[in-house]
Amino acid sequence: MRAKWLAAAAVTTAALAAAGCGEGSDGGSEQLQPGTFEYELPKEYLVENGIERVQAERESGRHRTMLGDGGAFSDSWRTAEGETGACYGTYKEGDSKRVTFRWSSGCVGDWSMTYRIDGDTVTWSEIESFPPASEADQHINEVFNSVPWKRVGD
Repeated sequence: MRAKWLAAAAVTTAALAAAGCGEGSDGGSEQLQPGTFEYELPKEYLVENGIERVQAERESGRHRTMLGDGGAFSDSWRTAEGETGACYGTYKEGDSKRVTFRWSSGCVGDWSMTYRIDGDTVTWSEIESFPPASEADQHINEVFNSVPWKRVGD
């Protein structure tokens, strides 16, 4: 369950990061838009950044995050070994390009983060796990959400 949460968090982050498009390279004025995003979490990257090998094997690979018009999101992934997973929840944008994600099915561990959009790429910063998160939860969220998301569809 923990592994699914982490993978979903990464996918969601990637999706949100890729959600905007088109304002050029300043990345400052675009708003996050609904759409489909992808990002890659290689197993080696996860392990090198302190994620346990078993979790890295279950949650690595290509992630696809879909942000819906009504605030729903999904995170699905396929590992290099062909294993798949998926989680579902809601997202809400607040002030200062800050987005809150809350799981409703398949994963646990809600969080918020700030985005920056540059063309079709979204990057995340100021990642914050919500209580009752531990230091380990915070670290996992930071690792999973530190890769850029690329917008691949509307």
